[in-house]
Amino acid sequence: MPTSSFRSGASARTRRVEVADAPKNADGLFGFTLELTSIEMAEPVTATLYYGDGQTVEQAYSVEDYILAAVKNAGLTDAQRDLVKALANLGHYMQPYLSATNGWKIGTDYAEMATHYETYVNRSKVESLVGPFKPEKSLAGSGIERVSFTVSFNSLTTIDIYLTPSPSAEGKVKATATFKGKEYKVEKTTDGRWHVRVEGIKPLDFGTPVQIEGRLDDNFSVNASVLSYVWAVFNKGNVDDVAGNALACAYQYYNYANALAG
Repeated sequence: MPTSSFRSGASARTRRVEVADAPKNADGLFGFTLELTSIEMAEPVTATLYYGDGQTVEQAYSVEDYILAAVKNAGLTDAQRDLVKALANLGHYMQPYLSATNGWKIGTDYAEMATHYETYVNRSKVESLVGPFKPEKSLAGSGIERVSFTVSFNSLTTIDIYLTPSPSAEGKVKATATFKGKEYKVEKTTDGRWHVRVEGIKPLDFGTPVQIEGRLDDNFSVNASVLSYVWAVFNKGNVDDVAGNALACAYQYYNYANALAG
């Protein structure tokens, strides 16, 4: 049975799959998956099919290639085309944002994702729409002095939430965190804070909160999502265009994905 492999140019990672193990659609076509990050959308993914006596067929294709073909597809609905354009913007505007925070050089470390649709960014509109995702905290008298959180879009979208106990608090934090019905550990860090991390959050779930319930001196609760982070950044004000456009595009992709999902 033939074997296929898929590799991305940026990270040089390869996934090898037996064709017999790949899902097949109604048209008899086999499907293969290589997960990419938002900064890799212009990177060619080379698919190689191995068959017969050492024979191969090879083709390179990128997410950007898919986007350019999809927007011209007359068979797409408006909702589908909106999502494709939002995907393009996510890749385009995340590149300078992630490059600035990680020291990457676009065009050298990663191919430039040039395709984008400016009318789909609408940062000012996003700033007015993320209010409902403001983090919810009930801390009074609990002994938890402060809650902070960060979100990383580097690879698998990740949220980290930190609980800071009051210096006068006594005892040990007892808490559970859940996200989409799955429990996550809330653990003490070396600096005395308590921390939970949730990785691999899909765009459809950017608005779904991590829910923390616990007790120190008294009960406390915290609800925060990826879009809570977007709200927090915009709420601080003085957000530069690089960060503002990237976070606006994260919201827009979430919004169009949910609109299509119904």
